Amino acid sequence: MLKLKSISSKLLLFAVFFLLFSFIIISFLFIESNDLKILVLSLSLLFSFIIIYNQIIIPFSDISINFLKNDNLDSSRKLPIYNISELQNISKSYNKLLDQIDSFDSELKDLKNIKNEYNAIISSMFEALVVIDLDGNIIMLNDSACDLFSLKKNNSIGESIFGLIRNSELIEFFELLITKNALGQTDINLIQNDHEKRIDARGSALLDSEGLIMGAVIVFTDITRIHQLENIRKEFVSNVSHELKTPITSIKGYVETLNNVVSDVEHKSFLNIIENNTNRLNTIIDDLLLLSRVEENKNKNKIKFIDCQFSKVIEDSISDCEKMILDNQIKIKVKCDPNIILKQNPRLMQEALLNLISNSIKYSDVGSTIFIDCNLNGKKIELTIKDEGIGIDKKHFDRLFERFYRVSESRARDKGGTGLGLAIVKHIVEMHSGEIYVDSIVDIGTTFTIVFSLDS
Repeated sequence: MLKLKSISSKLLLFAVFFLLFSFIIISFLFIESNDLKILVLSLSLLFSFIIIYNQIIIPFSDISINFLKNDNLDSSRKLPIYNISELQNISKSYNKLLDQIDSFDSELKDLKNIKNEYNAIISSMFEALVVIDLDGNIIMLNDSACDLFSLKKNNSIGESIFGLIRNSELIEFFELLITKNALGQTDINLIQNDHEKRIDARGSALLDSEGLIMGAVIVFTDITRIHQLENIRKEFVSNVSHELKTPITSIKGYVETLNNVVSDVEHKSFLNIIENNTNRLNTIIDDLLLLSRVEENKNKNKIKFIDCQFSKVIEDSISDCEKMILDNQIKIKVKCDPNIILKQNPRLMQEALLNLISNSIKYSDVGSTIFIDCNLNGKKIELTIKDEGIGIDKKHFDRLFERFYRVSESRARDKGGTGLGLAIVKHIVEMHSGEIYVDSIVDIGTTFTIVFSLDS
């Protein structure tokens, strides 16, 4: 095949016709024989046809055949780079398109793999997953959601979740997610087939590429069995505590009576040991009963809340600790704006502060100072109780608010602790929609911080 450098098709045709015209003129001017003129003319036409056929007709034919046969746009069937500039542009553009399609195919395969992994994860989830749009219509749900709510997947897609699951708490939770655009959590009581279920719902708003809310993603967990066991535990603790209260009180009464009639020193020492341990048991039972009542009222929303000055509750809590303060020569420095008012249950709040202040006194050196600050920070009330005591190692922070957890068994017994005080504090704080934090350095002191939201 005749090879030419890259050239425009117009220029090539011009050159061919010029060459052909030149041969014709030469043949008529310089060749006398008619047969020879015809031969020269024929060869010129043949030569021109060969050039046009090789450089234009064949490439166009190749392009046409490639387009027809490569209907799957296989990247391996690329066009050669032709000598004609216009054909070069077509070849390069076509080849570039094939490369882009090949790249898109690779990305599409990756997306399919991600989708398959995503579907596998969602299908294997124990929790029920539901994705809904702003109208509450179901965009997606997994098998666990179908099992939990007795739904059929194919019939549920595109349907309103509020029509399929009639529950006012679910509607309120959905509205909270799409209005606040934040993570949310709530417990939902669901009646289904004459059976009551307790569902833990956690979700967040679903955002589009521009950050606009387009729906919500909610994960549901059936905690009915856990809730039942928790109720059994609470009832057991409450019943046992009540049953123990009577014999403990009886023992305490007999010990006090014997103390008044026994004169022997050794016998009196035994009676004192019995009395001290009886008082300790009595304190543990009182704390268990208080914790049980707080938990019960917390779940059933039976606690009465009123607007009350925080400074008044702090003063009353300090007054209840007055004997401990005097015995340990503790100085209490309070800084609280009297205008700070919180909707609260004063008796329970006083119980929580009493536990924290008494702990600070117990584990502080004689003559040290306890600082109590209450500040209004925007729409939050921040209360800090800081002591100069023995401190707590950071390894204990995670479990500090658990029932019966003690940083040191011997230290707790020496100070008369039951291991329930901080658990009671946490429950009371949470009942008031607050959060409690601890920060401490060993041999330097401990700071408890409670944060209440005025919005709550």
